[in-house]
Amino acid sequence: MGGKNSKNASAGAGSSTSGAAASAAAASAPLTPNSVVLNVYEPAQSASPMGGVYHSGIVLFDTEYMFAQGNSSVSGIVEHRPRVLSDSQWQFREALRLGETSKSRQDVRALIAQLKAGGEWRGDSYNVMRKNCNHFTAAVAKELGLEVPGWVNRAARMGSALGMGGAAGSGRQPVDLDGRPLRPEDTAALVLDASPEDVTLDALLDFNKLAVLGAKPTQRLASIVPVNAKGERVQLKPDAILSSDADEQLLLFLPFTRAVRVKSVLLRLSVKDLASNPRTVKFFADQPNLSFSDVDEVKPAHVWEIPQRPDNARPWSKVEEKQGVYEAVVALQGARWKQSLAHLAVFVEGNHGAPTTKLHGITVVGRDK
Repeated sequence: MGGKNSKNASAGAGSSTSGAAASAAAASAPLTPNSVVLNVYEPAQSASPMGGVYHSGIVLFDTEYMFAQGNSSVSGIVEHRPRVLSDSQWQFREALRLGETSKSRQDVRALIAQLKAGGEWRGDSYNVMRKNCNHFTAAVAKELGLEVPGWVNRAARMGSALGMGGAAGSGRQPVDLDGRPLRPEDTAALVLDASPEDVTLDALLDFNKLAVLGAKPTQRLASIVPVNAKGERVQLKPDAILSSDADEQLLLFLPFTRAVRVKSVLLRLSVKDLASNPRTVKFFADQPNLSFSDVDEVKPAHVWEIPQRPDNARPWSKVEEKQGVYEAVVALQGARWKQSLAHLAVFVEGNHGAPTTKLHGITVVGRDK
């Protein structure tokens, strides 16, 4: 991302293409004047503790180009010496060799001048989810026939999937149903700039009616939901877990105290025991009486296939490594999810090869109808 009115872009969230294999091959060759390098930055230790949020700049002929937020229609594209950032909230993480360009220095300058004049990258068009610094570097790389690894822009894609991302500079902050700012441990806060209309709906869950089929008898669904019986938001325990019992299937029942519009669901999954993470997940709207015997007979409103590793084996962030979990997000698509509902059922049909399935957290995001 780019910082507001910053000469050197200063925020982070990222690109959406996947070129891990190409980048790995390119990285093994020595740098040349025509090498294209992506400098990736992460929050400094004194900044936000959230993981998976990055800022990037693309280096061409010893000049680093970034996209920064501004208040006017002037281009937000800035250039400076590589790795020279004025914002102390960001620190250099790594340099990714993307490949080579056949363009000359003059060609590159002409390309950047064209992008500046085109109006697409105006400073006031910056959006933390839909048009940030990492979207810019991905666009430049694409113009050169190259790709940026998908993990660089993970946070922005997650925020977009959640349907979040207010206007740049709007001053809006993600809040819960009581209007309180979300804390870092709240999974929806990872999107950094959510619209107040899209919130975590956990506080509206009918806590006493939460139920699960197929779980170990000693475990409860409530242990992986970030609210307590009073509807107050709590931080999930590091060892929070819900495990299937006899096989890999789980059937979760999430009733609400009133009608809501569900937009997305976030699952906390293991970064170590990948085989136990869910693979095929089916979502049912207003089907409170489902059982294992009829889940194949009732058509789900949405089916989600989760890869064993997110973003083509992107590196785990420091926070993910420390906590041992990462967050997978699914945007519920289709006409049914544009309507309100009072009950959400989640059926984990299979995992990635383990005898049992494990979940470490679940959060529902949407709007209070």
